[in-house]
Amino acid sequence: MQPKILFVIGDTGSGHYCLPLWERWKNKKKYDWKIISLDYVNKALNLFRFSENLINKYNESISFEKNLQVINWKPDLIFSSASFKKIEADSLVYSRKKKVNGIQFFDSWYNYYKRLVKKDNQILAQKVCVIDNNAFDEAVLEGIEKEKLVIVGHPYFEKIKKKKITKKITNNLMFINQPISKYKEMRFLNYDEKDVWKIVFEAIKNVRSKYKNFYFAMHPQENRIPLKKKIIKDLNITLLRNGQEGMEKSDIILGIFSSLMFDAFLKNKNVVSVQPRFKTKNLCILSKGSYIKLISDQKELENYLSGKENIKDKTTTFQKSLKGSLKRLESFLDNEKKN
Repeated sequence: MQPKILFVIGDTGSGHYCLPLWERWKNKKKYDWKIISLDYVNKALNLFRFSENLINKYNESISFEKNLQVINWKPDLIFSSASFKKIEADSLVYSRKKKVNGIQFFDSWYNYYKRLVKKDNQILAQKVCVIDNNAFDEAVLEGIEKEKLVIVGHPYFEKIKKKKITKKITNNLMFINQPISKYKEMRFLNYDEKDVWKIVFEAIKNVRSKYKNFYFAMHPQENRIPLKKKIIKDLNITLLRNGQEGMEKSDIILGIFSSLMFDAFLKNKNVVSVQPRFKTKNLCILSKGSYIKLISDQKELENYLSGKENIKDKTTTFQKSLKGSLKRLESFLDNEKKN
C-alpha cells in the first residue's frame, strides 16, 4: 500500500513552493497524496487543476480529524507550511495525536521559531525544512534544534528561468502590497503597510509623470480595495488582483518582503524593498543580502525612481543555492514516508 502524504498549505507563497512537486506527481500513480488549503489560496493559485488531489471543501467549523473522516482518508505523513494559520496548527496537533509523521516547511527567510506550531513550548513538527544555509543558521539562533532542521531549497524559485538583462521594456512600475496590519504576530516590526504606503505614494506623487502606468497589486487575502478613492484618482493607480500580471508589464517592482519579489528578482526586474527607518528587523532576505536595494524614506525612493538606476545582476549567485531543490524535496519526502 502506498504511504499517504497530506500537504497542508496556509498561504500562496507556501502553495507556490509545492507547485513544481505537485505538477511532477499529478500524473504519477506512485504516490497517494492530497492537498488541504484555504479558499483564497485555491483560487489564487488555481489549485482546482489538481481536483483529484484537492480537498476542496475544507470545513473550518469542524475539527481537522473530522474533515479527513468525511473523505475516509488518513495520512501517513503531513507536510505543512508555517505561516501562522490555524489549519497548520490543527494539522500538527492531529499528527501528534494520531502518531503521524508531521513536518513543517518554510518558503521564506524569517520568523522561524515563531511560525512553527508549538504545544507547551515544544515544537510539534518532527522535522523542519528550510531553504538554505542562511535559513539554517538563523533558525538555530532563534532556538530550533539542529537535529530537526533539513536544508531542502525552494522548488518554485529554482524553476524560475533567469532572463537576460534588457533595456526598459515598458514605462510602468508596480507596488506589491502586504496586509501586515492584519497579523498581530508582525507587530514586532514596528510598522505596517500604511507606513510603507506613505513613503511610496509621497515619492511617486513627484515622479508620476515619468511613468505610464502605476500598478498596485493587492494581496490575495484582500477582498476589499485597501486604498481610498482619492489616492487612486490622484496617482492614477491601476489596481491588480494578480501581481504576476503587473510584474510582466513593469520594469520597476516595489515591495516590502513579499515572495513575489523573488519572482521579479529572478526575472531580472529592478526590485526595491521599501521599509521605514524605524523598522526593528529586515525580513527581506534579498535586501539583507544586498541582492536588491533597500529604501527607507520618501526622498531616497524619489531619487531612485527619477534616475531609474539598475541593480547589479546577482541572480546567478542566488540561484546556485537553489539548484536541485525539487529533487531534494522529493527525495526527502520519499525517505520520510518510509519511516
